[in-house]
Amino acid sequence: TNTEGLASLWLKLLAFYSFDFGFKKNFISIRSLDRFSKSDVKMYTKKIAIEDPFLLKQSLSRDLLTQTNKHIVYVAAAVPGKSSF
Repeated sequence: TNTEGLASLWLKLLAFYSFDFGFKKNFISIRSLDRFSKSDVKMYTKKIAIEDPFLLKQSLSRDLLTQTNKHIVYVAAAVPGKSSF
């Protein structure tokens, strides 16, 4: 069981996706805790990729507007100590 508070878990989640996760090469999987490469599943997109749990080779972020994706990348790059998104 997890004994950490909600605030602590939220901050760890934000830190992981801000500092450790490589959005250019990896995609977010809802089904697994492992890290997967976009090329492993032939998910060729420059956008943030979130695996669709029902259509595995499709990204839930496929309809994300290019302008919105650029804004997310811009904000993430502005995080102190973050070298690249």
